[in-house]
Amino acid sequence: RIETAMHSLNVPDKQRAIETLSGGEKRRVALCKAIISRPDFLILDEPTNHLDTESIEWIEEYLEHYSGACLFVTHDRYFLDSIANRIVELADGECYSHEGNYDEFLLDKAERAIQLETEERKRNSFLRRELAWVRRGARARRTKAKSRLQAYFEAVEQQGPEPELEVDLVIPPAPGLGSTILNLKQIGMELGGKSLFNGLDFQFDKKRKLGIIGRNGLGKTTLLRIVLGELQPTSGSVVIGERTVFNYIDQSRVALNDENTVIQELGEGREWIMFGEERMKVWTYLRRFLFADDRMNTKVAKLSGGERSRLLLAKVLKNGGNFLILDEPTNDLDLATLRILEEAITSFNGCVIAVSHDRYFLNRVCNGILAFEGDSSVHFSEGDYSYYIEKRKAREAKASAQLTQAALSAAPEKQETRPKPQANKLKWKEAKELETIEKNITAAESEAARIEALFAAPDFYEHHGDQTVQLTEELAAAKAFIERLYMRWHELEEMKRGNRE
Repeated sequence: RIETAMHSLNVPDKQRAIETLSGGEKRRVALCKAIISRPDFLILDEPTNHLDTESIEWIEEYLEHYSGACLFVTHDRYFLDSIANRIVELADGECYSHEGNYDEFLLDKAERAIQLETEERKRNSFLRRELAWVRRGARARRTKAKSRLQAYFEAVEQQGPEPELEVDLVIPPAPGLGSTILNLKQIGMELGGKSLFNGLDFQFDKKRKLGIIGRNGLGKTTLLRIVLGELQPTSGSVVIGERTVFNYIDQSRVALNDENTVIQELGEGREWIMFGEERMKVWTYLRRFLFADDRMNTKVAKLSGGERSRLLLAKVLKNGGNFLILDEPTNDLDLATLRILEEAITSFNGCVIAVSHDRYFLNRVCNGILAFEGDSSVHFSEGDYSYYIEKRKAREAKASAQLTQAALSAAPEKQETRPKPQANKLKWKEAKELETIEKNITAAESEAARIEALFAAPDFYEHHGDQTVQLTEELAAAKAFIERLYMRWHELEEMKRGNRE
């Protein structure tokens, strides 16, 4: 169980000292430790951060069959859609509980917003009527008038729902691209004697938004560095158009000064920034990132995690360009900031490369997927992430069918090359044993599988903890018996062919 979890979560070598691990590696070790312990109540904080897609899918499969309760904080919407059966939303100092997954949560939230808007319209209508009554000179001379006036002032003091701000343009307009944008010609790369990819051909056209996916360590970030000219490929060439202007967006490379206010940090001492070819006030630009007026003069040190992420994003996106390169852009972003980023990329007129494990993000913004599938294989698929998965499954099914067909086609040829079978050399008792041995092997394998399933069950120690030694011995005996049966089967087949050596 430990080996399976470590491999599935891409945990570093088990002999490495903890102090030598990076932050992401430590997170994977902690996650692996939590899962292996099989608690009754599992609490996970952003479990999918710094994990590749295959590891995330393994966690989803594990949690789907997990018998205990699980509470997790996450901004991974695809993960929420797959696993959650209840979502608790924290908004405006209130908790809202929603039955179902993320899609059902969005429907509930939209219905709540409509209801709040209806209630606000009624409140405003009431205020208009009562204001007219007050202006006509009504005074609180009688009890009824006093009560009505009191109701009016109570309605005035009520707070209406906070309107959801519309996301405005946050990436400067892209300068025009030339006929040649970026061409990768037969790119190959080796690092440390290991081939990462070979013969990669790709030509970018206008408005191409390419998502790059794959396990960690297969060469995704290496490809970005080749595109940016930071690494030379082992083979092939990169052709960059004369009018192509890259903007590499890697939030981990941007630092914030905690002593600055938000306006100072973004404006760098100026009240305006260049937004494409135009000047824009820093205040206006920050409003587009959903910063309220009172938060703009707040020290960076006092910002929430989501606000810091928005400020980081504002700092890197304001640089513009017509070809954005993003390396894990959604890590540590809250849902409001994810929405800003997705809307910005969707409306961006230039080209985009995004290395990401956020499948919801890939579905929303990408019109092509470049998948690093291992063994130096890189596959391109038009469309979004879900379409790529659909096509990959179709490819795998076709390949499996072809292998089966090839095996069936080769079988007769193989039989023709065999020497002509000799007369049956088995005795009656041996012949009867051969007839039943396959059935006996199936029964023995079923028994071994039953015991292995007991060990794999999340509640094993609760129901079978006192039988651990006995079941371990039974499993070892079952496996030994299966091995003897296979050896005897082979022996009887040889004897049948006339070979009794």
